[in-house]
Amino acid sequence: MNKLNILLLILAMFISKTVLAVEGSFDDWPTEEELKDESPWKGDVQFGYLMTSGNTETSNMSGEFNINYGTVNWRHLLSLRGFSSSDDDNTTAEHYKIDFQSDKKIDEDSYYFGNFLYEEDHFSGFDYRTSATFGYGHRLFNREKTSLGTEIGIGYRKSEVTPSDVILDGDSSEDEAIIRLAALYHWEIAKDRSLDADLTVDGGEELTITNFELSFVTLVVGNLSFNATYAARYTSRVPVDKENLDSVVSLKLLYAF
Repeated sequence: MNKLNILLLILAMFISKTVLAVEGSFDDWPTEEELKDESPWKGDVQFGYLMTSGNTETSNMSGEFNINYGTVNWRHLLSLRGFSSSDDDNTTAEHYKIDFQSDKKIDEDSYYFGNFLYEEDHFSGFDYRTSATFGYGHRLFNREKTSLGTEIGIGYRKSEVTPSDVILDGDSSEDEAIIRLAALYHWEIAKDRSLDADLTVDGGEELTITNFELSFVTLVVGNLSFNATYAARYTSRVPVDKENLDSVVSLKLLYAF
C-alpha cells in the first residue's frame, strides 16, 4: 500500500469516527400535496480525480450518477458508477456498476422491490456479474434524524470469468439462484451533512458476495457537497491468484439537482 492510499484510509477513518453520530432516514413517500409543489425527480452527479507526477506518475478517477423518481406509490432509483486507476501509464483498476431498483409502496414503512444489477471489474478475474432480485423491504424504525431499513429477496445471478483466469473449480461461469439480504442505515448530523451505511449480502449455493459501503456527505456551498466513501466487497470464491476482498476509498465533489 503506497503512502497516498494510507493517507486516504486514515482520512476516511477520521471522518467515520467524527460522524459516527450522524443520522438520516429513508426517503419518506411523497404525498400528493408535496408533489404539487416539488418535482418528483431528484438526483446528483459526483466526480473525483487525483493525479501525481515526478518519480511516479499515478492517476485515479471516479464518477457517479444517481437519479430518483418518486410518486405517491412508486419509487425508482438508477445509479451509475465508474472507477479507474493507473500507475506509470499502466491501468491497475477499472470498475463499472449499473444498479436499478423499483419500489412499490405497501404502507409508510413497507414496500415490494425489484432490483437489477450489472457489474464489471476488469482486475477481479470476473468479466462481469449480473443479477435480478425481487423481494420485500421494511423500515424497522424512523426517528427524527435516523432510520434503519432491511430488505430480503430472491433472484438469479450470472457470473462470467475473464477468459485468461480460471475459477477455483475450473468453471468459467456461474449461474445460480440467490437470496438477497440488506440493511440500510441513514443518520443525519444536520441539514448540511449525513452518513449512510449500507450492507448487502447476495448468497447462492456456489458464490456469496457481500458489499459494505460507508458514505459521508457534507455541504460545501449551494448544491455542491463533498462526499467521502469507503466501499468493500468480499467474494467467497474467486479465480486463482485473485483476492477475496476488494476495497476503495474515494473523495468526490457532489452536485445535487
